Amino acid sequence: MRAGSQLAAMSTGMDLGRHRTLDLNFKIAAVALILNFYVNSLFVVFQKHSIGGISIAGFYRMAALGVVGLILIGNSRNYFPVWMRHKRFILVLFAFQGLMLLQIPLVDNPRLHLQGAVKFFFYTSILIVAIEGCYFHAKDVISFLNKAFILLFFSVAIFYPYIIYKSGMSPFERFFNPSRLSFLLGAGNEDAHFMMTLMPFTLAAIFKRKVITGIFLVLFALALFYNGTRTTLMMFIIIVALFYFLMSRNRYFLLLIAALILWWATPYLVLFFRALFAGEMNLFVNFQRFLRGEYIGGNLSGRLTYIWLPAVTHTLQHSPWIGFGNNGWLELGRSNIQLLHPYWGITLPSPHNFFVWSFVNWGFAGLAMIVYLYAQGIAGSWRSMGAFIHRQRSSQAVALFCSWLSFFSWSLIANVNGTHGWTVFIVLLILTLAQKRMVKERRETEPLEAEAAAPAAMPPNGGGAK
Repeated sequence: MRAGSQLAAMSTGMDLGRHRTLDLNFKIAAVALILNFYVNSLFVVFQKHSIGGISIAGFYRMAALGVVGLILIGNSRNYFPVWMRHKRFILVLFAFQGLMLLQIPLVDNPRLHLQGAVKFFFYTSILIVAIEGCYFHAKDVISFLNKAFILLFFSVAIFYPYIIYKSGMSPFERFFNPSRLSFLLGAGNEDAHFMMTLMPFTLAAIFKRKVITGIFLVLFALALFYNGTRTTLMMFIIIVALFYFLMSRNRYFLLLIAALILWWATPYLVLFFRALFAGEMNLFVNFQRFLRGEYIGGNLSGRLTYIWLPAVTHTLQHSPWIGFGNNGWLELGRSNIQLLHPYWGITLPSPHNFFVWSFVNWGFAGLAMIVYLYAQGIAGSWRSMGAFIHRQRSSQAVALFCSWLSFFSWSLIANVNGTHGWTVFIVLLILTLAQKRMVKERRETEPLEAEAAAPAAMPPNGGGAK
């Protein structure tokens, strides 16, 4: 029996050695993804300047997609057995790419659609490459991407002391000022949600050092307060309480979380109830009045009336199954949809909802794929975290689950569909795959380790006393 265990361990070691070079391919793909975030953020000023109608970030993505494509072609024979172990996940990714190819002859502006397709082919190809890395190097993948997330977090957060100083506002002035403070991502909401989603990984790295953790949380809360995004302030309290509850499973933390979630959700539930049923805020009646140009009001900051319902209705009427293609939100601008928000006084660049945006771009087909990936991420992170129920939970697994919840909140009410949001989405999916693989490896190796640690069986005479 022990000889068989040693043979299995040797076979595993041979597999790891044979695929060691493939780990470098994963690192190349992951670095390309992280650099894509910085290229898009640091050169946002140059987005208006293009060569042949393509931005600097667009040229970078085409080059990076070429590199990732060569990795896939050159290693497809080695990758294929691993892909077969994740058939549904892989099929969804290839189907997503196929949908974008199918849309080419059907969209009004194929050139804009193809520019967007480069970006999404790049993201999905990185996921396809990463599956192999997660299978053979789960622990290394988790360590590498955790560090990348902490780097991304501080690359945005580090500027906040300077931004607060430049704002010239006291805390009292900040409380009554509705403006948002932002820097690297170009929008206050996105800065705040981006940092809030990545924060759990930094917390997981330092939470055992109580003094450092306390200072960090106070400074981060101050940054969110000065940023002015209310949802992230509420999510900050909920996520921190949830993290410590999941690590300690203390019932008092559970009660605190329940109270905080009720506090966070009640205003939205009240507004939604009023939007559906109350007289003044009746959603469907006022939506009809809005289409006739008779209604100037709103609910959920105007998102329901002025963004979500018009966008969804137009897509249902004209292209419900495959949407309008990448950059499909521009199609609404060419339609009769009122994109000028009467409250904000701006032309809406996005629906402030990832799922509405996905439906406009890719219809029911693409939305179903996005929901599937989302479900895989949230459910997979929960199961991975639950695998530690009989021992001290992994702080990294808890951070991953908390990050998914924060990202989901971001997806519902803000613009997660930008480069920064997709970077987070892809890395969270890769981390979930790696966590699931690491849990499976632990379950497979624990019996072997227990057998190896067991004392040798006593001889029949009980040790042979002389």
